[in-house]
Amino acid sequence: MLHTIRARLIVICIGITLASLLLLSAATFFTVRKDTLASVDTRIDQLTQLYAEQLSGWVRDKQRITSSIRAAATQADPAPLIQAAKEAGDFDDAYLVYADNRATFLHAMPEGYVGTGRPWYQQAMQANGPVLVPAYTDASTGELTISFAEPFGPSGQRLGVVGTDMRLTSMAKTVASIRPMSRSFAFLVNAKGLLIAHPQAELTLKPATHISADLGPTQMQALAQMHQGMPVDIGGVPHLVYARPVAGTPWTLTIAIDRAEALQPVRTLLQVTAG
Repeated sequence: MLHTIRARLIVICIGITLASLLLLSAATFFTVRKDTLASVDTRIDQLTQLYAEQLSGWVRDKQRITSSIRAAATQADPAPLIQAAKEAGDFDDAYLVYADNRATFLHAMPEGYVGTGRPWYQQAMQANGPVLVPAYTDASTGELTISFAEPFGPSGQRLGVVGTDMRLTSMAKTVASIRPMSRSFAFLVNAKGLLIAHPQAELTLKPATHISADLGPTQMQALAQMHQGMPVDIGGVPHLVYARPVAGTPWTLTIAIDRAEALQPVRTLLQVTAG
């Protein structure tokens, strides 16, 4: 078959054509793959930053409404103002505790309750300003809760503390709504590397390393400063993980996207090229 010059030239031409097509296809594939990853990094990084800013604004709004309760401290019946603030901020609870241990709650409290001994009260007094209290077990509901608290009265002679509560389950719903892609999810991690909001409620206050060994506190700090996704296996599935600090809080917002879904256009291109 290859004994004639004509046959040899045909084979050589076919070989050159196939080699050229393979090289061109490979170059196209790797270029598109690189550009797709860069595009995904840019888009998801920007979205993570945007969502982190929205959460920061959410915290500022909660603190502002909590601060408004201070006006109730001088009222003969502070309950109406406290109720209005609770409804305005969509809080799970709102209250006022005086330094002499008098208190105004919108519901009955457990027997022997001492408001001045609670972590949120002491933290606000020590900070002498607005504070975001880390998650703790609420005395009246027994549920995991975060609090916004602020002292009232003249500086140096604080008369008490106003506070509001948000259950972690309520905050988890807000974080769960963050889904930039169909097979993505978001979660919040605190400064100690503990999960405070995650789609799986059973992981609340567990170390982020329960999701992946690559999400320890040191890695999370580094990730929050990056502008690209970090490859992480979650449940045996390759993901790209992005993170941004939530200003005004000790929280880091983290978004994980399915790597295969992000690179779907590249796989489609590969199939077309192979065809």
